[in-house]
Amino acid sequence: MIKQIFATLSLLLALLPAHADNTLKAWQFSYTGGLRDEGWDPNWIMHGTFSGRDLNDNGQIERSELQTFVVDGWNPLACTPTEYSECGVTFLLKPGGNLRFSAYYSGSDPEGWIGSSYGYSSYGGEHYYHFTPAGTEGFTVGVTFNTLVSVTPLPNPLLAPVPEPQTWSMLAAGLLALLIWGQVPNGTRARLCS
Repeated sequence: MIKQIFATLSLLLALLPAHADNTLKAWQFSYTGGLRDEGWDPNWIMHGTFSGRDLNDNGQIERSELQTFVVDGWNPLACTPTEYSECGVTFLLKPGGNLRFSAYYSGSDPEGWIGSSYGYSSYGGEHYYHFTPAGTEGFTVGVTFNTLVSVTPLPNPLLAPVPEPQTWSMLAAGLLALLIWGQVPNGTRARLCS
């Protein structure tokens, strides 16, 4: 009886559709060329990688679906706000590679004498400011229509591929054959093998 229930469940699992869109996927992105106060800077580059799963099957990767996100070597997902600092991330990858993100950090010492602020944005660019009692330094680079944007999928050999529906069917058929073979009397099994 238990073998029949197991065989039935195996067959039902084989018939379930595979959700390939829910697999973990990775991308790389780069923004090349930006506008500084002194003019156009063709050598400015903002780049990074991210990975995620489309868990709600809407064709997009949203902030809650991100697994990793690194921009210019910084991992904003690992940032935790404290009493003297703030940080945050917004993120959306739409179909066709339309990427929208913003990641920022700002913080200071308890007295507020020394601090810094930096951020990256797909629509704003990059900013960095650092202040001390001796002065302030920083820069801002803006993304414009002349900025070259690239968002491309990455092959990830560490990710296990999702089995195709045919694979599940073959697995279920093999399990069913094993279950049926287990019910054949020993004498018959010996005659079949000889």
